[in-house]
This record gives sequence, C-alpha cells and structure tokens, in this order.
Amino acid sequence: MKRIHHARDAAGRLGLSAQLHLAFALVVLLTIAVGAVGLFGLHHGGTETNALSEKWLPGVGRIASARAAVIEARDVEIRHSRTEDRSYHAEYEEKIGAAMKTANQALLDYGQQVSGDQEAGLLAEVRKHWEAYLKSQQRVIALGRDKQHQDAADISDGASSTHVDALLGALEALSTYNFEGSHTTSERASTVKAMAWKGMLGLLGCAVVAGVGMASLFVRRLRRQLGGEPATAVAVARAVAAGDLGSPVPVNPGDTESLMAQLQSMQTALVRAVSAVREGSEQVAATSGRIAQSNRDLSSRTEEQAAALEQTAATMEQLGT
Repeated sequence: MKRIHHARDAAGRLGLSAQLHLAFALVVLLTIAVGAVGLFGLHHGGTETNALSEKWLPGVGRIASARAAVIEARDVEIRHSRTEDRSYHAEYEEKIGAAMKTANQALLDYGQQVSGDQEAGLLAEVRKHWEAYLKSQQRVIALGRDKQHQDAADISDGASSTHVDALLGALEALSTYNFEGSHTTSERASTVKAMAWKGMLGLLGCAVVAGVGMASLFVRRLRRQLGGEPATAVAVARAVAAGDLGSPVPVNPGDTESLMAQLQSMQTALVRAVSAVREGSEQVAATSGRIAQSNRDLSSRTEEQAAALEQTAATMEQLGT
C-alpha cells in the first residue's frame, strides 16, 4: 500500500505531458502483453493441432489400414489353405498380395513419422511379427499349390495364427500409443488454450482497470488544478482580456490554488489597480483645477499690481511736474 501511495505521489509530481505519456505507455504495454499472450497461445495451440492432424491422427489411420489389410489377408489365407480347387488359388493369392501390399505401404508410411525411441521400438516389434507372419503365409501358399492341403491348414492354424495374433497385438500396442499421444496432445492444447484465455482476460482486466483508474485520476487532478471546466476558464480569461472586470469567476469553496482561484485573484487585483488609478486620476484632476484657479488668482493680482504701479507712476509724474 505504501508503494502505491509513493508511486501515486511520484506520478503527481510529474507534469501533465509526462503523466499522459505515462498513462498511454502503461496502456500500450498492457495491450502488447495481451497480444503476446494471444500469440503465444495461438503458436502453441497451432503446434499441438498440427501434431494431431499431421502425426497422431494419420498414424492411427495407417495402423487401422494395416490391421484391416492383415485381417483380410489372414482370412483369404485360411480359405487358400483349405481349398482343393486350384482354380481359386490364383484369385486368393492375388487378394492376399493386394492386402499385404496395402499393409506394407501403410507401415512404410507410418515409419516416416516415427519420433522417439518408444515409438521406434513398437514399430520394430510390429515389423518383426510382420516378417514372421509373411514367411508363414508364404509356406501356407506354397503347400496349397503343392496340394498338401492338410499341412497348409496345420501351418495356417498353428504358426501362421500365432504370428498374425502377435502382429495384431503389436499393431494394437502401436495404436494405443498413438491414441495416448493424441490424448496427451489434446490435453496440452486445452491447457495452453485455458492459460492463454486466463492470461488475456487478466491482462485485459488490468488494462481496463488501469485505463479507467488513470483517466479518473487525471480528470480529478486536472479539475482540481483548473478549479472548473476548461471552457469556463477560457471564457473568464477572454473577458478579462477584453477589459470586462465585472464578470463573476466561479470558484469552489475553500479553493485558493486552482487556475480559477488565481483568475479571481487576478481580477480582484486588476479591479483594485484600476480603482487606484481612477482615484489618482481624480485627485490629479482636482489638484490641477486648484492649481489653475491659483494661477488665475495670481494673474488677477498681478494685473491689479501692474495697474497700481501704472497709477503710481502717473502720480509721480504729476508730482514731478
């Protein structure tokens, strides 16, 4: 709390321009922070979304494709091992070859997106059982062609069944790994999204509070410094400049430091000064009148004395005669 008061006092000692720059800088910084948090959330959310769309979901699809192809090949292999009509063998072998090609391509495509030792180990396990099942399958097909149907059926029901079960189990383990990875990625994306939302909302709240607080503080400070509306102060100053010293200056009770109070003091001082000048002018005028009257009296007496002197001179002249 003390730090807040110190900061407020320090801001109050700044000039108006510095205070406005400080307020706008604070709002701009908070806006930049909101943008940074939003960009952070978008970047990481996009990264997790890309991982889902480019790795985990395609991986699940390729594993499912390989699994379906293996099951199809296994079903056709069983029929191949039990049929004695060689006319079907070519058809069955074509279907087995197409299914195995599809499964092999799906595994090759999946291998290009492997990342990490655990996933590489699971894929290696799948390939190991894949090779084992492929060899067993080829033996079943070869025995079927040689009309050794019982041996073909025995290998199909025995070794081939074991290898295909192991292969499907390895594919299931790899599929589980992908589902867990996609779930973890989805959770991370949700966490980043929640963090970004909270951060942006928090910073937006701070920006709103800071903007409203700074605006309220500056308005109160300006009103306290002006003592009224700026338009009123301009009107009073214009009236004084025009010589109108009788316009009332609205001043809040107890206000002695605001601009309006100083304008009122200036108006009062000007009224006193004008009154003093007027009184001095009147006194000068009265004194000037008295001096003029005295001059007239002096002139009259001087004329009288001159007439008396002329009369005396005439009398002296007569006496001399």
